Amino acid sequence: MSVSERVAGRYLDGRFTEALQGEAIAAIEDDTRLPRALAGWDIQAHRTLASDTWPTNMVLITRTQGLIAGAAMVLVDAAQLAGHLEPTDRLNPAVVEADQAWSNLASRWGDLTLPHARLDPDLMCAAAEVRAAYRELTHDATTMASLTTIATRPGLERGTMASLRSLESGSELSYVMVEKASTPGLTGPARAVSIRAHNDVEAGLATPPAEGDVVWVSPADILARRTILIPPPVRESLRAASATTAAASCAAAAVATVGQVPGSGVALRSPC
Repeated sequence: MSVSERVAGRYLDGRFTEALQGEAIAAIEDDTRLPRALAGWDIQAHRTLASDTWPTNMVLITRTQGLIAGAAMVLVDAAQLAGHLEPTDRLNPAVVEADQAWSNLASRWGDLTLPHARLDPDLMCAAAEVRAAYRELTHDATTMASLTTIATRPGLERGTMASLRSLESGSELSYVMVEKASTPGLTGPARAVSIRAHNDVEAGLATPPAEGDVVWVSPADILARRTILIPPPVRESLRAASATTAAASCAAAAVATVGQVPGSGVALRSPC
């Protein structure tokens, strides 16, 4: 046993323990983790979008916004079960629509992202903290907890309120997405944008060409795995998906705002 301890000590010396730099796991009773994570995410997402590296980070931003909307639905259901939130027929459908819109937009930006693209490390940390903070409320180890279990967890009420406020800030972020979708010179991998262009035209999501069937991407570009300017159908459907996301996010934000107003019929009681 002593030999094993010495070997382990030599292995750890100067490695993991010195690299921690003061990090620690907050107690589950800390009901401020999720609000802090969402606030940090909102700030970092705007910083990344204002930088020159925003195209490579759009997938992470849109996926995380979809995660927030999806997790907000779970917390709203649990809050209603716990009596923190009065039942409403307006909130859940609006949040579901926003979740679907963000997920669809994420898949489209995913087609434009190169496999070797480097993400903003600060954005990755902020997204990971949001994910971990939600899992602390919504999961038991690696599986989703039941609504009954979630309803008893500390921080549910404050976390639900923070999620509703995050839906409001998400509506502002969605308008930035509309602007980014209209940026000239967007590029993507030839094969992915070729498939997306043909699928969008066939699905009626983009205007079909007057001359009939068109090869939007050169086979030579696909074979060489080049990065090319996105063809018109992809640009048109990306803008349409961004506009849909903005509309859905605004609708969810409006309902979430009402949900925090006392006497609105869906009022949250302040945990303070």
